[in-house]
Amino acid sequence: IRQPVKAADFGNLARHLLEHPDYRGKTVVVCWAHDEMGDFARALGAKPKPKNWKKDVFDTVWVITYRHGKPDFQTHPQQLLPGDTGR
Repeated sequence: IRQPVKAADFGNLARHLLEHPDYRGKTVVVCWAHDEMGDFARALGAKPKPKNWKKDVFDTVWVITYRHGKPDFQTHPQQLLPGDTGR
């Protein structure tokens, strides 16, 4: 499902995902712009705010899992291809 949202509107998207009952208990995948990713993760509850990854890194996944209403933030380098760094 593709739902385009402007990069600067990360706050509105975060609120929608956190407050809309359709997403409760569900897995939601969001692809986002590098420049806004740290702020978007923070708006979703990631603490401390993650550093934005470098513009040349495309092999990392951030996972935010909510347990009892508290966010758990993790970074997962994929390292699927030769040269992937997981930075």
